[in-house]
Amino acid sequence: MKKILLFLPLLFLIFSCENNKIEKVENAFYYWKSDDYPTSDNNEKDILINQNIKKLYVKFFEVDYTDAMGSFPVSKTGFSLNSYCDVKSKGSYEIIPTVYIKNIVFQKSNEKDLDKLADNVNFLVKKIFKRKFRIFESLRNTD
Repeated sequence: MKKILLFLPLLFLIFSCENNKIEKVENAFYYWKSDDYPTSDNNEKDILINQNIKKLYVKFFEVDYTDAMGSFPVSKTGFSLNSYCDVKSKGSYEIIPTVYIKNIVFQKSNEKDLDKLADNVNFLVKKIFKRKFRIFESLRNTD
C-alpha cells in the first residue's frame, strides 16, 4: 500500500507536465514620448528596421484630474508614423493606441463620470488615429 501511495504522486507529476514553450515571440516597442519627432541623428528608425519590429504601442495621451476641470487629456503625442516609414513600408507596422490614466482620475470620479470618460477617451483615440495614422488599417474596431 505504501508503494502505491508513493507511486501515485510520481505518476501524477509525470502526467501533469506539459510543454508550454513559447514558440514565437513578437518584438514590439512602447513609444511614450510626447513631443519629439525623430531626427536624422537618432537611431529609432534603424532600430525598428534592424529588430524587425512590426508592432508599436504608442502613448496617445495621458488623462489627469483637477477639481476645477475634472478629467482632461494632457501630454498628447507628437508621434507620426510618417517619420518612420517610406512609401514602400507604409502599413507594415501595427499601431496599438495606449492611454495613461492617473490614479487620481479613478479616485475622484464616480461611475457616471467614468462612463463619460470612457466615451471621451475612445473618441479622442479614434480622432488622433485618423489624423496621424489614417493610412494604416491596424486599429481594431472597438465599437
